[in-house]
Amino acid sequence: AGFVIAKGNLIDSAAFAFICREAGAIASNFNGDNFEPFNQVNNMRIEGIIITTTSEIQQAILEKINQF
Repeated sequence: AGFVIAKGNLIDSAAFAFICREAGAIASNFNGDNFEPFNQVNNMRIEGIIITTTSEIQQAILEKINQF
């Protein structure tokens, strides 16, 4: 399973990513890098986050995103 947030509020996205990571999910940005919310802040907004259950799903989503 996977979930994508194109743009969002830092606090909501960071909390969501933290909870998902604690449950064993993968949280990354649109470059595939580990989602580090406080290093990727622009006016308390994030540019994008991908939450997936496996690295295979993460790669598939990244491939689709990079087509645009």
